[in-house]
Amino acid sequence: MRYIAFSFIFFILASAKVDAQDSVETLLLAAKEFYQNEKYEQASQIYLDLIDGGHDSKDILFNLGTCFYHLDKLPESILYYEKLLKISPSDKKAVTNLRIVNDQRLSDLTSIPDFFLLQWWRKFSLFSNPTLWSLFSLLIFGCSLYFFYSYMLLNKSNKNWIKSLFFLLIAGIFFLAGKTSHQLRTEDLFAINLGELYLLKSPDVKSKQIIKLIPGEKLEIMDELGDWFEVNLINKESGWVRKSEVEVI
Repeated sequence: MRYIAFSFIFFILASAKVDAQDSVETLLLAAKEFYQNEKYEQASQIYLDLIDGGHDSKDILFNLGTCFYHLDKLPESILYYEKLLKISPSDKKAVTNLRIVNDQRLSDLTSIPDFFLLQWWRKFSLFSNPTLWSLFSLLIFGCSLYFFYSYMLLNKSNKNWIKSLFFLLIAGIFFLAGKTSHQLRTEDLFAINLGELYLLKSPDVKSKQIIKLIPGEKLEIMDELGDWFEVNLINKESGWVRKSEVEVI
């Protein structure tokens, strides 16, 4: 009797899972149909529903960014292209489209690039995902241990000592690259303002207004305090914005 009961429960759960998958597939087909027929309002609503349900694939994020671009909702377009690039930094189509959208937005802010070594390190870290960086790091660390073992027990040659230190250094670099890659892909480091807002001097609505931001600015999150984010602008100015005024990437 208990076996029959468990079998019935398993059947119900499995059927619900299949039905849910069928529902997702149906929604994807409907969104694709709207998208291809340039009915971007209907397509975007379905894509948003899918994302709310936890289905935020790269294709969905890209198509949603494109839908908002055609609907002349540039800040929302930027948001979803940025979300895509967070999980897939090398997506060339998203990079190109994001540049086009930003060029049309006509921001008043002049970007001040980060220090070139920091830019290089971020690109290097995003070259691979955190898992592969960890595997590379362990492999290279194993090589370091091998040469250290050779130096200590087999042949006290300076070459083995130098090789051990060299591979240990490389393993450390790969480990840090994996950590940086994980941070850039998973942590809430940036946000987009979808509407106009003022950058404030301190986390207080009565604080001094530093600058008015047009919709679609990319804000680097430096700290948070209650309902406020401390952010850096692309021109390196810093200040505070309310969390409710921005969308985290």
